[in-house]
Amino acid sequence: MSYTTDRSFTEYTEYTSSFPLAPKPKQALLALVCSGCGSFHHQGIISEFEAGHCFLLYTREAPNTAVLSPELSCQISLLSFSLADVNALLGRDFQDTAIRELFSEEVSFCHLKLLPEQMDAMRSYQKLCLSMQKDSLTIYRQTLHAMLLYFSRTLAILKPEKRQDSREFFSRSILTEQVKYLIRQNYSESLSLSDIAASVFANPSYLSRVFKEETGIPLSHYINQVRIQNAMVLLEDTEELIIDIAVACGYNYIPHFNRVFKEHTGMTPGAYRKSRRINRKSSD
Repeated sequence: MSYTTDRSFTEYTEYTSSFPLAPKPKQALLALVCSGCGSFHHQGIISEFEAGHCFLLYTREAPNTAVLSPELSCQISLLSFSLADVNALLGRDFQDTAIRELFSEEVSFCHLKLLPEQMDAMRSYQKLCLSMQKDSLTIYRQTLHAMLLYFSRTLAILKPEKRQDSREFFSRSILTEQVKYLIRQNYSESLSLSDIAASVFANPSYLSRVFKEETGIPLSHYINQVRIQNAMVLLEDTEELIIDIAVACGYNYIPHFNRVFKEHTGMTPGAYRKSRRINRKSSD
């Protein structure tokens, strides 16, 4: 994976099999995936990313890290900035409630897929911030303010629980991303088609059809995919009982969990855990 960064106000490239996004205390880090794809791991949740995806992390005191693991050659553009800059913006006479929510105590990690025009806008803001930061702190903060306001409003559209109370969707792709975000955040809960449809103000049959057309897989398959990916991480990285892992990943009926896990991986949960331990020992 290669990435560009502003840490010295210059761009450079580094190749690595995994890259931790770890802001320093009282710092924020914005990462834009310009090309390539892979997976990310954050606080026990594993999911996929691809070109056009965007991450925002920040931390006040405790560490907050997401690990990106690219599958193909990947370019990620980074921009770090201090929460002091954000606080300076929030102290101004603006009604930026969206930005306040973005940097609240309850939210410290955001992951969303940007539409091409949104990605272009974020990249333009990012480049402007890099070019202005050394020259004029005031102009830099104005540009950063515009970028964060744009980002927070885009996030408000894409996140179901933050979306404005309008029943009109901007596009089928945004509807699909809303559903995928909802599933990634609530995979441990019971996720029926009717409940998901109600959360995004969609007709269940329409949602089911659009999701399959946009992703190529049924909604139920995607739910199982997210759950099994997280179960694989827990089986490999923890000593939790398989029954507890099943429940934590949304499966209350263990035979059903075993069957779905084998369909996705070709192994039972127990065999998968054993094989990963053998591989780990052999690599050591």
